[in-house]
Amino acid sequence: MELRERILQTAHDRYMTRGVRAVTMDDIAGELGISKKTLYQHFPDKDTLIHETLRYRIETECTKVEGIHTQGLEFLQRLLLLSQHMQNSMLNVNPHVIDEIRKYHPNAWLLFQNFQQREMRDWIKRDLQEGIREGVFRDDIPLEILTDLRLKTVELGFDIQAMSHEPLSLGHIQRVLLDHYLRGLMTLRGLEQYQQLQSQYTT
Repeated sequence: MELRERILQTAHDRYMTRGVRAVTMDDIAGELGISKKTLYQHFPDKDTLIHETLRYRIETECTKVEGIHTQGLEFLQRLLLLSQHMQNSMLNVNPHVIDEIRKYHPNAWLLFQNFQQREMRDWIKRDLQEGIREGVFRDDIPLEILTDLRLKTVELGFDIQAMSHEPLSLGHIQRVLLDHYLRGLMTLRGLEQYQQLQSQYTT
């Protein structure tokens, strides 16, 4: 593995568990056993490292999501597997990390917003359309409004002030919000299938 990727992996792990403000460039260099000079040759400052670490996370998640989409699963099985993956991937994520990026690292925050408005929007709309075709979702749902609603519920799940009364992991909060969202979309047949499958994908 190239040093640049090792740096990104290490930074990602430390930022996600401890938050971006608590982790210094010294911490990253020390963890890798390299000098700060070597670290700065790859990433000239902390802001750049955070931006590229977030890009690394997004690209990794996109690859995993597309991999789940190509497994040949039934529609609801795939949705539940994606939900399980989301919960597991955020199991140990520091609840402050997204808020810190939003407040102190605007370039990285813009990257995250663009990801939401492009890749995530496409995923959501594709799933809504497929759910309608499969008879799992109602055929009278307004696609654009429900796509926007889903994006906003994802964003809400990262809002530690709005969710401060819930002593739960970010992953669990996101799963609860997704479950509530899906139930509002489903036909009676879809809801029956969904409830039958849920126990298989509950962690």
